[in-house]
Amino acid sequence: MAIDAHKEVKEWVDTVTPEMLYMDLRQKVWGQDKEILKAATLIFAFFYNLIYGNGEKYHFLIEGSSGCGKSTFAHALKSVIPFPVIIADASQVTASGYKGAEASALVDDESLLQEWCGCGIIILDEIDKLMLGPDQGYHRSAQENFLKMLDGDTVILKDETHVSCDKLLFIGMGAFTEQREKRKNPPRCIGFDCGCESKVYQPPYLTKEELVQAGCSEQLLGRFMTVLHFKPLSRKVLERAVKEAVSEVTKICGYVQLSNTEVRTIIQKAMTSDFGCRSIRSAVWERCLDRLSA
Repeated sequence: MAIDAHKEVKEWVDTVTPEMLYMDLRQKVWGQDKEILKAATLIFAFFYNLIYGNGEKYHFLIEGSSGCGKSTFAHALKSVIPFPVIIADASQVTASGYKGAEASALVDDESLLQEWCGCGIIILDEIDKLMLGPDQGYHRSAQENFLKMLDGDTVILKDETHVSCDKLLFIGMGAFTEQREKRKNPPRCIGFDCGCESKVYQPPYLTKEELVQAGCSEQLLGRFMTVLHFKPLSRKVLERAVKEAVSEVTKICGYVQLSNTEVRTIIQKAMTSDFGCRSIRSAVWERCLDRLSA
């Protein structure tokens, strides 16, 4: 049954503020307060303009290392936004003429199209995977398949259904791991005056220039209003994650306690590995299960 999307969106923007959306997301996404506030503002602005504006686009990109909260943010959106939030694997999209998914398939969702008349949010997860690899021509072609969607144009699905993307907000997410590795291991130069000893300042996040170097076309990057930078989680946030995981185990299995040494080991591993916060829950469960079975 179709929903009056215009009415629902109007009621939402008339009762919600960017600050309210921020507070809802902040409860679920830890350690990224500044970027969450920006995201909440852009999301609200998009839906506000669907009702009261001229349909301006507010697509944005989130970059951040693995385990910093990008996936948590995506799932948090699904729980606090009353409209469809589709988490799509952008890495499955291939260049035209190749076997694989077409970009238009990412918007082919029954709830989104039939119930909400194409109004919602599409999260393009793993978008960085479209930008990596030796064949840059192939990856550029794959990226071009997204341009019409981000412009709000009409795309054609496999069943010949025409879908307008003008009521869709697109959020790209990626870790850009290879580009981060290049930062850690910059190419060494040879010669007396190569300047290797002078360190060039690097901001703690990937710049737009670095995203282009990673293989993101300027045409695609230009469709995103801004890039939000999720930083690695602090020790304080990781300690909170450990406590939450222990609390979860306790509720299910009974009281379990970890030693200070075990907690420090779990946190240190999370801070030095590529898994970040993602490794904490499994590490706590492994130790607690071993304790229970001893």
